[in-house]
Amino acid sequence: MAADHRAGTVADEVDVAYGPYDDQVLDVYRTTAPTRRGTIVFVHGGGWTSGNKETLTAGTFGPVLAQLDRGFDLVSVDYRLAPAHPFPAALDDVSLAIDWVRAQGAVHGVDT
Repeated sequence: MAADHRAGTVADEVDVAYGPYDDQVLDVYRTTAPTRRGTIVFVHGGGWTSGNKETLTAGTFGPVLAQLDRGFDLVSVDYRLAPAHPFPAALDDVSLAIDWVRAQGAVHGVDT
């Protein structure tokens, strides 16, 4: 299913595992633009202690989604939260997600 890159955008793939833990999942949004320009790895806010990839608001996520129309693919990442997973777990997860984009992104149709 192609993504609708306007209001109400839905991911092309949801909860794709990028690591061995349940919290290490991401959503994939693919551009439909004729020229591909790269992939944005979006990390939600929350100070590493709260939030998830589903709590994004139009004010923060909307401008990022607008990049889909400009040729960028998008990967929105969940990561393990503190204090249950102390520093540097979240940073390790984001690094692992970036490694996933490089190694597996093409399989999922995103620009590596």
